[in-house]
Amino acid sequence: MSRARDMANLGAQAGSGFDASDLTTGTLGNTVQDNITRLGTVTTGTFEGSLNTSTTFPAGICVQSFQSDKAQTGQVASDQNAFTCTLGTTAGTSALKHSNSKLVIAIRANLVKRNNDTAHYLNGYLSGGGSLGSGSSGTPIRQYWGQDLPDNHYCGEGIAIAYDTPGSTTPSYYLAIVTSNAANWQFYNIYFTFWEIKA
Repeated sequence: MSRARDMANLGAQAGSGFDASDLTTGTLGNTVQDNITRLGTVTTGTFEGSLNTSTTFPAGICVQSFQSDKAQTGQVASDQNAFTCTLGTTAGTSALKHSNSKLVIAIRANLVKRNNDTAHYLNGYLSGGGSLGSGSSGTPIRQYWGQDLPDNHYCGEGIAIAYDTPGSTTPSYYLAIVTSNAANWQFYNIYFTFWEIKA
């Protein structure tokens, strides 16, 4: 295309702006590229980069999920927060991406009555975090009366699911125990599972 034609085209486009067809080769200057970057919402194309912690996610989506490593066995003591799971510290877990996230928490554990000397009960609760409470104010996982059971009797698996607003990126959760005789019960194969929901 001749220079004269180029000049004529520029004159004709003075009132209509710069069209995509007018750019055929070359590299945009930094200022021009910055303006393109800040145009706003991109509605087509494929993003192949990585999202970081400053990325804004829409409310209500699951940002991440993970499960703690198994706690094989643990103590059973009366009215106590036992089997601590702290996000970002306990193996298998991660810190939350946002301090104001919501959490869906699941806990599952197996229960064995160890001795058959008298009637005993055990109540288990998922507790901790920001709004679940502690001890018996948590969400029940297993409430069991063990009268007349043989030694080392398997009582099944307990599961509890709760919803929490922790207010921290590294909250702690517990399996809280309330029992009449700590020596007669044992939890094992304990897992905590978490789903972080953007507020």
